[in-house]
Amino acid sequence: PTPQGAAPAAAPTGGTGAGGGWSRDKIDTSGLSAIDADVTMGIEAIEYGSYVVDDAELAAALKDGVLNVSKLAGGMFGGTFDLTAMLADRPTPEAAVTVQVRNADVRQAAQTAAETDMVSGILTYDTDLKARGGSEYELVSNLNGTGSFQVRDGTVKGFDLRAFSDRLQELNGATDFIDLTQRALSGGETAFTALTGTYNVQQGVLRSNDIALDADAAQGSATAVLDLPPRQMDVNARARLTDHPNAPPVGMRLVGPFDNPRQILDIDEMQRYVVQTIGTRTLKELDRSGTVEKLDSILNPGSQSGAGTDSGTSTDGSAPQQQPQDPKQQLEDAAKGLLQNLLKK
Repeated sequence: PTPQGAAPAAAPTGGTGAGGGWSRDKIDTSGLSAIDADVTMGIEAIEYGSYVVDDAELAAALKDGVLNVSKLAGGMFGGTFDLTAMLADRPTPEAAVTVQVRNADVRQAAQTAAETDMVSGILTYDTDLKARGGSEYELVSNLNGTGSFQVRDGTVKGFDLRAFSDRLQELNGATDFIDLTQRALSGGETAFTALTGTYNVQQGVLRSNDIALDADAAQGSATAVLDLPPRQMDVNARARLTDHPNAPPVGMRLVGPFDNPRQILDIDEMQRYVVQTIGTRTLKELDRSGTVEKLDSILNPGSQSGAGTDSGTSTDGSAPQQQPQDPKQQLEDAAKGLLQNLLKK
């Protein structure tokens, strides 16, 4: 129950404005000093916004304006949830919380916490946080603490590292590039056995520098900065293909609001690697069959064979003769277009 005269705190609703969906309404904690209480009970369900704890057990004590929740446990996101918390009636209210989540559905958790379904799997999560503030927005802005997470047997949306690795293998030995260009990484998803990391929160900004991904066909690492008050993220991830130990990593950056970040691919190093690899192995064979010119016209429709000619007339007044483009350069240009198709489609 909300104490008489108090404004209820709004649940997080997302958004990209200055408040990020966090309520700026003043939290009135004066009711905590009005009574003392000691409560133990079972509750069918506790709801806070989109968060629901099923079959909950609650043990709490209220004394001298300090509410101590020694136990709030139950089911959440298909797993178990265990919380301890403190809320103190002070001139600037103070709060603290520890949370343990075990065997939860991370897709449900991510949709609720960050309005995204990019990750699925089974979640283990721990956090210990403290904050001071007169509103929900101030509490989030002054949040400090630590946490860790582990997700097992899941998937990450947005890219398919197994498909990319397999197609890169075909690039290493195949000669029919034209057929290969009809297939591309159209987003998809990557299966993984473990996604782990720890984080620190200071003044409402969460930072993680040790995110690790053990995925099908790849090993990945990432850093993340999540600015919680405006609900903005900046995540930098890099993945190395385990089937291609000499290949450079592929990078991806996620920037923007939690619920709709912009994806930026970093493929420059991989592009150079592909060009060098396929260029040296297949140039002669492709050039003999005329495939270089055909492939270049498909992947780079704006280009023209025989580039490199001069306009006008020669010094003797005759029409200039076209000089054929270097086949190796044609292949390199075509390979660049191929890799961009594979990654960006």
